[in-house]
Amino acid sequence: MGISPRFKQVLIDQYIGREIYEGLHKETQKVLLVSVIKDFELDLIAQFGSLSNYRKFWIKQLGFKTKYQYESFLAQRRGYKNRTELENLYLKKRGFKERKDYKVFLFQKKGFKTFYEYQEFLARQHGFKSHYDRYKSYYAKRRQKAKM
Repeated sequence: MGISPRFKQVLIDQYIGREIYEGLHKETQKVLLVSVIKDFELDLIAQFGSLSNYRKFWIKQLGFKTKYQYESFLAQRRGYKNRTELENLYLKKRGFKERKDYKVFLFQKKGFKTFYEYQEFLARQHGFKSHYDRYKSYYAKRRQKAKM
């Protein structure tokens, strides 16, 4: 399972109980851990509204303003300049020259020749005539929220 041993111990102590957990068969322990992780996520959602809100709270508690700053800090600990440098290195290993090439790959994988075609498709899918109409409506909603 892809969770840290420390987190696993915390979940066992808080949700199951050490004696009960150790008395179970290994397969039963795995199934129980999966259900406990789901319960833990539901508790976080109840407390913070969503998992992303919890992530924002946790990052601010660590002293960072944004997720990007936190990820750059982690990349610097590994010896890179920032997160972007680490990401570009990862993409080069996968055969892409830059992040732009990777984005082009993503929409071409979906069957579109250009990014414009992809934007038009998304606009029509959401009930707009063109991507420009979608863009205008999105920013009109944001301006309305800002006025409130």
